[in-house]
Amino acid sequence: KTAYEMLRSLVGSEMCIRDRNERINLKPITLAFVVSQLQEYSLIETKADVKGIAFQTFVYAHQRGERGEFFTPHPIVELAVKMLDPKDDEKFIDPACGSGGFLVSGMNYVKEKFIKERPDKKSKANEFLKEYAHAHIAGIDVNPDLAKVAKMHMILYDDGHTGIFCANSLLPFEELEDIAKESGVPRSLRPYQNWFDVLMTNPPFGSKGKVTDKRILKQFELGYKWKQDKTTGKWIKTDELQNGQVPDILFIERCLQLLKDGGRMAIVLPDGNLNNSSLGYVREFIQQKARILAVVSMPVGTFMHAGVNPKTSILFLQKLNEKELSKLKKENYPIFMAVVEKIGYDLNSKTPKVMFKKDEKGNVIKDENGEPIIDTDIPEIISAFSEFKRKYSFDF
Repeated sequence: KTAYEMLRSLVGSEMCIRDRNERINLKPITLAFVVSQLQEYSLIETKADVKGIAFQTFVYAHQRGERGEFFTPHPIVELAVKMLDPKDDEKFIDPACGSGGFLVSGMNYVKEKFIKERPDKKSKANEFLKEYAHAHIAGIDVNPDLAKVAKMHMILYDDGHTGIFCANSLLPFEELEDIAKESGVPRSLRPYQNWFDVLMTNPPFGSKGKVTDKRILKQFELGYKWKQDKTTGKWIKTDELQNGQVPDILFIERCLQLLKDGGRMAIVLPDGNLNNSSLGYVREFIQQKARILAVVSMPVGTFMHAGVNPKTSILFLQKLNEKELSKLKKENYPIFMAVVEKIGYDLNSKTPKVMFKKDEKGNVIKDENGEPIIDTDIPEIISAFSEFKRKYSFDF
């Protein structure tokens, strides 16, 4: 598409989240200048990584919120998508979608699989992608500006963006469904319980954005206080609500609520959720609801470019019913563990500077296509997880 066509479609489209009368207000002279600057470029044919970097750079500079919203670096997105391996008949959602990184990467992963598995239908890949996205991809973000950015990000790939809307994902389900309906989200992509096959998300975290609304807290087991039995060491939920709960803990439960039995998820969490003794009840809850597939630790500095430096890990879960979980626990099932040491960019820089592999002489190493190879061990971790699944005979 030419710049004119793209801008015309954006200005004339329903890019609003809740207010259908909202429009992008540009003076004719401003629109003419923008068109003149972009006319020679194809936004559709530009490589995905270039568009991704441009989008993230813009969002980092202008849209980072104050509620612990830290944008997910592309290598982490790639890790989550490839380990969860979404299929073209599965619905997937990101309930804290930000600028849409997980959604776009997951969608493109499914497209690549379509081309690889159906080479005779390669010419129909874009048509397939649009139909797939309209029927299978959903996203929610509490920040209206980011929800718009996510819609625009999806439009750049010529897909459907109708599954994205602005809301607080921790609201009661009936309210979420009403907002989704009002926002034009198709019935098949509204946030129902036990509805999605795949979920990937990087929720807001940190004590600054604690949830204190009792109407929200009472929906969640993790919104209540838990106490530890001194004899057995087991954590038990009480009937007393927390005074406040950090959103990342509530998001763990909300994500599991959104998944079908057998559905799987990847969620970025601060390491404290996985190892602080006072949060043992969170781990107890997770073990009551899901199989822990994997824990992948991120290096310190992963989020340095966002102006923060939390130590994080990605937790991979598969939601199972009580009967399945009981059987698993008796078998003392294995869990995949990995530590990312090289994430692909300079961890000491506040801007996402990409790092490439170099030989002993300091020359950048290139692949068979002449492209520089990013210096990261994430592909090895993805490969090791695939081997782990084969070794222990489980698949999804």
